[in-house]
Amino acid sequence: MIIDDQSFIDMAFHLRHASEDLLTAAQRLSRLCDPKLPMGGDRSEIVQALDSLVAMNREFVAVEHVIRAVWDANHGGPELSH
Repeated sequence: MIIDDQSFIDMAFHLRHASEDLLTAAQRLSRLCDPKLPMGGDRSEIVQALDSLVAMNREFVAVEHVIRAVWDANHGGPELSH
């Protein structure tokens, strides 16, 4: 399979952001599990952790779109069966 430079850069960009979002979510979740740290009454910590996971998912969806476009370009059009 052949991939153009821009598609490769786009995938690397989105995967790096997904990795950063995963790390942020893990750090936030680890703080939630630490009994020594106080938990806010509004549970905003949980919402922030979920926001990081949602952001990570968006990055993976973007990578999927790039991969599908590269696949289609290499195989002469959209795949017929998904």
